[in-house]
Amino acid sequence: MKRIYYLFVFAVLSTMLLAGCGHEHDFQIVSCDAPLTCAICGKTEGEAVGHDFSKATCTEPAKCTRCGETQGEALGHDFSEATCTEPAKCKRCGETQGEALGHSFTEANYQDAAVCTVCGTTEGSPLTPGFEAHGLKINATLDTDYPYVTDTYDGEADTVGTARISDFKICRNDSRLPEKDGYVWLSIHMAVEFTDDAAWMHGYRPGICLEDYYDIELHDDTFRNYEGYGLPEAYRAFANLTNYSTYNVNFHGIDYECERFTVPNEDNGWMGDHLARSGFTYYFHVPEGYDGTVAGFYHYDFAHPWDAGLYIYDMADDNSLFYKLDPALASND
Repeated sequence: MKRIYYLFVFAVLSTMLLAGCGHEHDFQIVSCDAPLTCAICGKTEGEAVGHDFSKATCTEPAKCTRCGETQGEALGHDFSEATCTEPAKCKRCGETQGEALGHSFTEANYQDAAVCTVCGTTEGSPLTPGFEAHGLKINATLDTDYPYVTDTYDGEADTVGTARISDFKICRNDSRLPEKDGYVWLSIHMAVEFTDDAAWMHGYRPGICLEDYYDIELHDDTFRNYEGYGLPEAYRAFANLTNYSTYNVNFHGIDYECERFTVPNEDNGWMGDHLARSGFTYYFHVPEGYDGTVAGFYHYDFAHPWDAGLYIYDMADDNSLFYKLDPALASND
């Protein structure tokens, strides 16, 4: 009886096995596109995991981190423009292309250091003004009396007077002065008095200095005095005008032709016993904002006349007086 029972159980189990797949599943590793799948019968289990795409880069498209499949295209580089100091650079990945442009510097001038025309970077310093290069000092102030030594008129002795610089103005409302775009008129009064015996006996010879602070040689080499050539019609309103001249200055790297003339005081000459006065108002037509005009006194020495081709630094000494006409310090006329 037991034997019959065991045969029955074996038959049932066999039937059940034959009714299934009849093998042990051989599931492959799960992929991005498919769930676990039996390699023998195709049975699946679970679900596909799906792709895990990285972000696209400049040189590669988006890529699945599991299977390596790509999607779309590489972004391509987004290069910035090259600068003076750096080559073109990709804004995303930092890769460079080509070379830096390099600076393109202007030449330095007396007011400005060399500057790159591309990026504005400066290099070095402005040029050294001629007065500084030759050790000349701006040492006079307005409305101050200074002892002043110069030669007598005949060159026989030195005479000592009192010098004074005053009345520095920007002339904006003088209808006698012709206007010119980009220019301004400046005026200043300079006077000296002599009371010593040397001046009384031998006369006096003031050494008036009208110079340029920045480029002494440019000023002197371009100077032209028109006395004897005829005064320009525009200045006829100044009946007693003398010494009309032109000269050049360099301002922010540009040469400008400037003008100047002199108007003497009415009380010049001997005022009485041992008292002589020499006073003049000087007018300068210079570029707007130009602060390089210098007015002053130097010791006139017959051994160093102007026509010997000398510059002010060849003739000035420690007793010379120099005042720089900075328009920012001028009063308005």
